[in-house]
Amino acid sequence: MPRGDVALIANVYIGSRTGGLILRGGECSISYMSPSSTPAITRGLRSTAAEQRVRIIASAIDIFARSGFQATPVTEIAASAAVSPAYVFRLFDGKLGLFVAAVDDCYQQVAAAMAAGVDGSPTGDPANRLGAMTAAYVALIRDRRLISLQVQGRC
Repeated sequence: MPRGDVALIANVYIGSRTGGLILRGGECSISYMSPSSTPAITRGLRSTAAEQRVRIIASAIDIFARSGFQATPVTEIAASAAVSPAYVFRLFDGKLGLFVAAVDDCYQQVAAAMAAGVDGSPTGDPANRLGAMTAAYVALIRDRRLISLQVQGRC
C-alpha cells in the first residue's frame, strides 16, 4: 500500500476486521487501514459538543425545512449529523427543543445579515442603511430552507 493511503491505528481492537492492533490468544499483530476508514477518535478528529451542536442544528434546519416538525423523526436528523439520537436528546432536551434551536439559529442568521448590511452601508444615511439591510436579507433568504423553517416556526 502507498504510504499516503495508510494509517497505523494505535487503539486496541480485539478481533477487529478493520485493522489496528489485534490481540488473539496472546498473539499481537499490527495491520493497517486507510484514513477514510479510520474511526474519528483514532484520527484525533473528535468534535467538541459545540461543534456537534452546530452540525446537528444545520441538519435540523435542512430536514425540518423539507419535511416539517411533525413528519421529521429525530433519528433522521441524528443520522444526517452522524450522531446518535440519544445524543441529540441529551443536547436539546427533545425534538421540540431541537426545533426551537433550529428556528432560533435561523433568526440569528437574519439578525447577523442585517447587522452586516448596516456595517457595509456606504453612509450613515437611514435610507442607505435600510437598503443595505434589505439587500443582505434578500441574499440570505435565497436559501429557501431558512424562510421555510421560519414560516413553520410561526405556526
